[in-house]
Amino acid sequence: MRIYTGKGDGGFSKMFGKMNQPIRKDDPRFEAVGTLDELIAVIGLSLSHARRMGDEDIIETLTVIRDDLFNITSAVVSIICDMKMPSDIDESLPEQMEKRIDAITASLPELKGFVFPGGNELSSRLHLARTVARRAERAVISVLNPSVDNPPTAAAAVVLKYLNRLSDLLFVLARQADEHLGQLEDAP
Repeated sequence: MRIYTGKGDGGFSKMFGKMNQPIRKDDPRFEAVGTLDELIAVIGLSLSHARRMGDEDIIETLTVIRDDLFNITSAVVSIICDMKMPSDIDESLPEQMEKRIDAITASLPELKGFVFPGGNELSSRLHLARTVARRAERAVISVLNPSVDNPPTAAAAVVLKYLNRLSDLLFVLARQADEHLGQLEDAP
């Protein structure tokens, strides 16, 4: 099966569901989904490095994040295309992340200031993933457009809270990667 048509698309593509008409590829809906896709790839890059290092704790956490993000992306596509959700989103995901953040933080030295990326390659990759997660959060907020007058649906609220917590989790994972290698964190 070929993955291209050979015709080109002129900068337009289609989404699913009720949005089956061609839309520009720089549409905020594509930006949100594309940034989530990029985030999954950056998590995969971090995961492959954690596997090379044999850091089982970080491997386990990143594997869960990668799988969660696949479902989060599916939920975002379903929401913005006004489709039936393929499955319910686990509303406890953000709370599970908070417990993981708290557990990792408890095992680390007290944070006394800013941390510069660069302690080691894995922590730097995790900091990169953290910044992509923040951008994905902004892109999804832009497309879901929540407001006081237009509160997010239950599924959208879980997506937004998950993405917000994800950058925090990636930050503490980066610190954990430094700690596991006995690397001092770079600080200003």
